[in-house]
Amino acid sequence: MTLQTNQIESITFTDNINDDYVSPKVGDFYYADGTWSSEIDYNKNPIGVIFYTGDPTAEDAVLKADHPGCTHGLVISAFGDQTGCIWQNDFRSYGSAISKWVTANLPEYVSTESNYGQDEIRNKSLGYNNTKAITAFNKANSGYTVVPVEKLDDFQTKYPAPASSSGWYVPSVKELFILINGVPDQTEILDATKTLATRNVVDNALINIYGANLIFNSQWAYNIWTSTEFGGFAYTVCTYDGTVEGSVKDNFSNFLPRFILAF
Repeated sequence: MTLQTNQIESITFTDNINDDYVSPKVGDFYYADGTWSSEIDYNKNPIGVIFYTGDPTAEDAVLKADHPGCTHGLVISAFGDQTGCIWQNDFRSYGSAISKWVTANLPEYVSTESNYGQDEIRNKSLGYNNTKAITAFNKANSGYTVVPVEKLDDFQTKYPAPASSSGWYVPSVKELFILINGVPDQTEILDATKTLATRNVVDNALINIYGANLIFNSQWAYNIWTSTEFGGFAYTVCTYDGTVEGSVKDNFSNFLPRFILAF
């Protein structure tokens, strides 16, 4: 392969976007320095792929307050833990959705729980909100911690996110739906058309990153955990067919975490 790095376009995030700004596109490579490009730059450090362009803060007030400049889109990490994990430790003994603790102790956060027919939380991009709330829950509730969020510290150490980004977090069910299927064609994501279109674009980019873990695996129809729960279940999205599903929180064999960031 001949590398023509002189033809690569990339952009560094700044508060004041200038005339050299290159709009991000789904499938663009995202680098550890907060830049992105449509052609991979092997002289840089690609850490993910852009899977959504638009303002992630529009539906997440916590993200907007913490990172008001992250209005460009969402990135999926190039690397993922391929070992199955449960969603919550000893959730049967805990006996409650953690959303009840969040609502009682952190009124500034939107609930992490969404029950069909009772609310619209699942239809909003709230992964950053959820991850911040669950992080606080984990610190206060040793023994009942949410495992995908627990894994974030080690991941962030191994693959640091740019200071200009939100940092890595566990996606909400809507954000994960977008990663697999693209922006839903209707408000209710449980009824939205499953296209797999974005998954395929992202995987076509990930295959160019050394050591990256693709989303689709033809030999293993695994699901990715979200940060959205409902009672004793947590939402997942199947990487094989794009279906939004729910799993009991102590299932683990076919359930993996995968992290995203806003930029």
